[in-house]
Parts: sequence; C-alpha cells; structure tokens
Amino acid sequence: MKDDIRFKNSVERHNKCGKICNIERFLLILPRKTSKLMVGRNIKILREANGFTQEQMSQFLGVQRSAYANYEACKREMPIDAMEKAADLFGCDLSLFYEEDPTKVKSASVYAFLVENLSVNDMQEIAHFKKVVKNYLEISKMLEE
Repeated sequence: MKDDIRFKNSVERHNKCGKICNIERFLLILPRKTSKLMVGRNIKILREANGFTQEQMSQFLGVQRSAYANYEACKREMPIDAMEKAADLFGCDLSLFYEEDPTKVKSASVYAFLVENLSVNDMQEIAHFKKVVKNYLEISKMLEE
C-alpha cells in the first residue's frame, strides 16, 4: 500500500524589511486508506457542526456534490487544495482532518456559528475571517513563547 504524503509550507515575512523570518515544513505520512477514512469522517463532523450542507460545501469548494459526498464517504481522496480551503472555512488547522479521535474534532468546532441560506460568497468571507483569526491566534501564541 502506498503511503499518503502531505506537505504544508508556511513562509512569514518581516513587516518592515520583507526578509523571510520563518519557514515551517510539515510532513505527515499515513497509510493512504487510514488517512482517507480519517479525512472523510472529520470533514463530515466539521461540516455538520458548522451547519453546512453537502451542496453548500461542494459549491464552496467548486466541485460536484457527488464528488464532495464521495470525500465524506471515503470513496474519493480529497485534494490538498480543497482541504486547505475547507480548513479555512472551518477555522481549523489542516492537521485536524487527520485527527484520530472524533471527540477532539467535535470539540474543535466549538467556535462554529450557524447561519442559514449562505451563498458561496458568504462562505468565502467567513473562511477569510476565520483564517485571519486563526493566524492572529498563532502569532499571539508565538509571541508568548
């Protein structure tokens, strides 16, 4: 069985001089079947906790509803760019999709807020806002260390 290898790069630039101050690389290697099962289960948990339908998620990600349903059903692997977009919408780190403990995934959605009849544009704005908040919290955490 081929392993599933995922990379995420983060480059931060200093505000005044523009020099690169920090480069982080994450490497996650899991058996492909295991990772697909965790991702499918966890995106479903997060989607439901945030009150989104499969149709809304598929429109937001720019895929057919059947493709999105296959991600949740673990029949199709979710592309990394779609995972990053979904993580922004849910306001979580990409690593949460690979969390083995469903209770940790459920507890991470404590910041979810439910709104009905959202358009794709509304969802994009929510994703942008949550990404800003997530980045702010990460920077605050780094400054405390």
